Amino acid sequence: MNIQDEELVSIIIPVFNRETLVKKTIISCLKQTYRNFEIICVDDHSTDRSIDVIKEIALEDPRIQILRNTRTKGVSGARNCGIEKSKGNFIAFIDSDDQYEPHHLESIMNEFQEHPQVDWIYADFCRVKGSSLVVESVFKSNSVLDNLTTYKEGNLHIIDKKSQLLEHIKFEKAPGLHTSIVRRYIFRTLCFDESLQMFEDWKLRYDAILAGYALAFINRINHKYFIHDNNLCSSSDNKDYIKKLRQIDEIVKLHKSIHSTDYSDKGIHQALKKHISRFIFWECGYNIYKMGKPLLGIRKMFLGLSYDPASTELIRGLISVIFTIAKSSFKDRF
Repeated sequence: MNIQDEELVSIIIPVFNRETLVKKTIISCLKQTYRNFEIICVDDHSTDRSIDVIKEIALEDPRIQILRNTRTKGVSGARNCGIEKSKGNFIAFIDSDDQYEPHHLESIMNEFQEHPQVDWIYADFCRVKGSSLVVESVFKSNSVLDNLTTYKEGNLHIIDKKSQLLEHIKFEKAPGLHTSIVRRYIFRTLCFDESLQMFEDWKLRYDAILAGYALAFINRINHKYFIHDNNLCSSSDNKDYIKKLRQIDEIVKLHKSIHSTDYSDKGIHQALKKHISRFIFWECGYNIYKMGKPLLGIRKMFLGLSYDPASTELIRGLISVIFTIAKSSFKDRF
C-alpha cells in the first residue's frame, strides 16, 4: 500500500508576527506532492495581522488548523502546543518565514516506508537572502558527507548510532529541524525545552540521540531558509551585535540544561565544552569585535576561553586580537 494512503503527516508552524511571510510558507506546504497532511499553525500571541492572514488561507483548505496562544510562549512552547494537538504519526516542522520544496514530504516519507528502523529523517536546504541564493547547499558548505559517519541504503544516509552523539556536537549545523520529519512516538517522552529561545532544536536532537533514536538524512535540497533581520539566529545585518549577545545567553543556558541531566560521559561533556567555547569565542565574541565593539568582543572571547582554557587555538586568537587593537591604538596616538 502507498504510504500516503495510511500515514498522516502533521506540519507544525509556529507563528509570531509574520503577517508578510506566513502565507508563502503555508502555500509551500499546500503544494506538496504528498497529499495526506494537516497543517497546524500555532499563533504565539502575535500583535500584527498574522492570525487574520492564516484564517483567510484556512477558509480555502480544511487541512489547515489554527491554534492561538493566550500569551507568548516562544517557539518551543508553540511547537509543543502544535504537537499536542496533532493527529499524525509523523511530525514535520517549518518556520513561518521559510518554504518547502514541493517534493519535501514525499521524498522523506518514501524513505520511512523503506526504512522502518529509522526514527528521524532530515534533508539538505539552501539559504536565501532577498532574491539571491546565498548558500546553495548547507550540507556541502558544512561538509556533512565528510564529517558524519554513515552507511547508505538507497538514497538514505543512516547515521552510525555509536558516533552520532559526538558528531552531533561537533557538527551541529548538519541537521535542520525545518527539513526534519520525526516519528510521533519520540514525543511521548521528549519535547522542546521551553526555557530556550534559541538552540531548542539542537537540544531536542541531542535528547533524541541520547534516548537511542536513529537519525538519517537524504542528500537533496528540500527547503529554502530565508535570511532577514528578524531571524533569531541569523540576520541580513552583519552589525547586529545585540543578536550575538542573545546567542551567548542562550547557548550558556543550553550548556546548563544539558549538564543538569544524569548523562555523565566525560568525553561527550568535554566535546560539548569545546563546541560551546568556540561558538562563543569565534561566532559571537570575535564577530562582535569585527562589528566595531572591540572591548565587548574581547570580554566575550574571554568568556568563550573560560569553557576551554587550555585551547591554544583560542589563546592565539585572543592574543592576535589584543595585539591588533594595541597596534591600532599606538598608530592613532602617534
